[in-house]
Amino acid sequence: MMMKKLFACVILCALCVSSGFTLRCPWIDQKFKQYSEETVKLLDNMVKNSTNTSIELDLAFPHHMYERASKAPAEEKLGFLVQVLNEVFALFEEDHTDAHWDEKKVNDFLNVLSRQAAELNACVSISTEINNHQPHRETHSATKAGSEAWEITRKEVKVHLLNVDLVASALVPII
Repeated sequence: MMMKKLFACVILCALCVSSGFTLRCPWIDQKFKQYSEETVKLLDNMVKNSTNTSIELDLAFPHHMYERASKAPAEEKLGFLVQVLNEVFALFEEDHTDAHWDEKKVNDFLNVLSRQAAELNACVSISTEINNHQPHRETHSATKAGSEAWEITRKEVKVHLLNVDLVASALVPII
């Protein structure tokens, strides 16, 4: 009887390893999509007055970083996602009074974003080294140019959040 149980455990472990199951993150499985949709919704709704942007900023979207992250092992994907969310949080924590946004919605956005980053970070093992991805550094300087630049920044951040959602969706086990 004991040998049957041991054999069953060995088979189960072998199946898990061979199927690529190496990461267990309940937040990704159960809540990430919901919170991700909420951050995008809050980002869309924080604008009080729509502004027509007349300035042009040369902000090349770092597609290569998301492509690299999508091909990385699960732990590295998580580390990348945490870092992007933390960068977005830091960006929106800056003085954005020129942006004319609904401050309550900005605070709600920051709270949801912070929760996402914290929950994902709990899934990243301490030994995982997060590469120094800095997807928003070029945007930081743009925020000093006033409300139009903030509006461009908000739209760029939305694209980042949608890409974060795509990378995260690859981590959700297929049932």
